[in-house]
Amino acid sequence: RAQLWLTNCGRTIETSIEHLHKNYRVCGNHFEEAMFLNNLKNRLQPHAIPTSLIKDNNSNNLLFCDSEILFSNNNSK
Repeated sequence: RAQLWLTNCGRTIETSIEHLHKNYRVCGNHFEEAMFLNNLKNRLQPHAIPTSLIKDNNSNNLLFCDSEILFSNNNSK
């Protein structure tokens, strides 16, 4: 499922699935409204898959949100 998320976000990252789960996140802009469990958009349905690629209206190129995939530092436990 992680590989499908990466593909749907237009990304390729060469790392283990475990590393992805611990260190990366996808921003909510890439999910349809129905994929969220609440109005705060901070909880996803268990079957949620990112499906919304964000395009630049001027060039039709894919845009990546600053927060689309965030690297978090696990040193701050």
